Amino acid sequence: MKKVIIMAIGLLLFGIIACGDGKVVTVEVSLPTIQCGMCENTIEQGFGKIKGVVKMDVDLEKKVGYVTYKDWVIDLARIEKAIAELGYKANNTPADPMVYNKLANCCKLPEDQK
Repeated sequence: MKKVIIMAIGLLLFGIIACGDGKVVTVEVSLPTIQCGMCENTIEQGFGKIKGVVKMDVDLEKKVGYVTYKDWVIDLARIEKAIAELGYKANNTPADPMVYNKLANCCKLPEDQK
């Protein structure tokens, strides 16, 4: 019984130490290639499945995403990569070309902007 209590206390302390410095952070991510409401929905719905992301709001007019996430679970580089994997450029991370090519035409940049 004593060993169980010691182990439980050890696990509790480990959890406190491991997560103690973590924060919930909100960042603005540039989304220069989004074009329409379908783009907005694709990104917001795609982020509903990503561990560590609390909230994702896309502002189509400003072409930015506001991502609230747990920084001890996920980081900005992984968030940018996740957006790129949905077919969109995120900050300086280019869109995955194979996924981009499968997007609806309304979600693709006009030829003169590529």
